[in-house]
Amino acid sequence: MTMIKHILITGLFSFSCFLAYAQENIQWRGTDRSGIYREDNLLNKWPDEGPALLWSYEGLGEGHSSVAIDKGKIYVTGMIDSDGYIFVFDEKGKLLNKKKYGKEWDKNYVGTRGTITLNDDKVYLISGMGVIYCFNQQDLSPVWQRNMLNDFNAQNIEWGINESPLIIDDKLIATPGGKIQNMVALNKLNGELIWSSEGEKEQAAYCSPLYIEDVEIPQIVTRTSGHIIGIDASNGKKLWSHANPHKYAIHANTPLYHDGMILISGGSGTGATMLQLQNGGRNVKEIWKTDKLENLLGGLVKIGDYVYGSGESNKNWF
Repeated sequence: MTMIKHILITGLFSFSCFLAYAQENIQWRGTDRSGIYREDNLLNKWPDEGPALLWSYEGLGEGHSSVAIDKGKIYVTGMIDSDGYIFVFDEKGKLLNKKKYGKEWDKNYVGTRGTITLNDDKVYLISGMGVIYCFNQQDLSPVWQRNMLNDFNAQNIEWGINESPLIIDDKLIATPGGKIQNMVALNKLNGELIWSSEGEKEQAAYCSPLYIEDVEIPQIVTRTSGHIIGIDASNGKKLWSHANPHKYAIHANTPLYHDGMILISGGSGTGATMLQLQNGGRNVKEIWKTDKLENLLGGLVKIGDYVYGSGESNKNWF
């Protein structure tokens, strides 16, 4: 995570990310959560003198979330005096809107957590306190909010809920971590419960879930405190689980998926594990495991036949 007290935009991006106007979901790690952004006009290399600073802004407060960019506007969150805010900028750095949404995480590693999701002219956000918010994208007027920890009998985790909302059709997916209602699907228009899943009855683990649709049973894959789990996206039924312990229950990386294969990674000796979906997505098989790659935060990226990431205790690039 990176503490954000101000925002910098440099010429490195050539503003190519502002061209993604037609995407349905603007969200954590791109439209498919792979960490791949498919815009063009990117620079092939940095200029010798480094990328030019185009503009900067101070006053965001404190936070760890990434930006979301849509229709020429930049959305980011920050915490000021224990309250969370959404900031909206234009491409030239002009502040267009600033909206206080509620209390944020101020106990340790303080600041905002999950990245905003933009979908069908709405702004969705999950705070470190476990509250889900929905706002109108045009003016940030409130639509609905729901305290998922209170409503689904769950407890917050040691460093605060850190989840970016996943939108699938009319559903918003979130992981309260309750023993009965472990993962939930809410109606994205009004916050009403569509289904809930017991999962493995474990607490949440800082993970933003992934949607896999190219299998017989489209499913949501996430990591709770001791397992990676696959949940039927249509009804919340648990399809499979695979033990994935971490001594601090930190599983912050969204799983990486390609062609039936799911790669998960973590720090503190967890290493990386490759799973293969089988029987139409009804179960999984462990294919290989290594302790050489232990990426705790930041996630992995697949390019061609290779996966790239960084280590935790072995602080190298792999």
